[in-house]
Amino acid sequence: MFAQFTPDQNLKLILFAIVTAGVVLICLFFSFVAMRLGMTAFGGSRPEAPQVFGLFFEELPRITTIVFIVVSVVGLTATEVIDKGACMTLLGSIAGYILGGQRRSRKKKTDG
Repeated sequence: MFAQFTPDQNLKLILFAIVTAGVVLICLFFSFVAMRLGMTAFGGSRPEAPQVFGLFFEELPRITTIVFIVVSVVGLTATEVIDKGACMTLLGSIAGYILGGQRRSRKKKTDG
């Protein structure tokens, strides 16, 4: 009635479930952060809070894309769809992109 899986297939299925659970936890985390930022922005505690809330939503697509790529790469590596070298290359590229973006934003703040 049920399909019989080999131990290797069972391990891949478990790893996939762990990665899926990780994605769900990350989504919950971002929801919590957005809720807290919203409460801060519209709670009236600080006058600059609405600007911070707006900046968060300007950066949200970038953050979400980076998280999605990292989770996908780790999941594909865990299930052996891509090899470990490709995983390290992709994660290193993402780190370079993030750090390069931070350096550019700091430079803009000092220039402007």
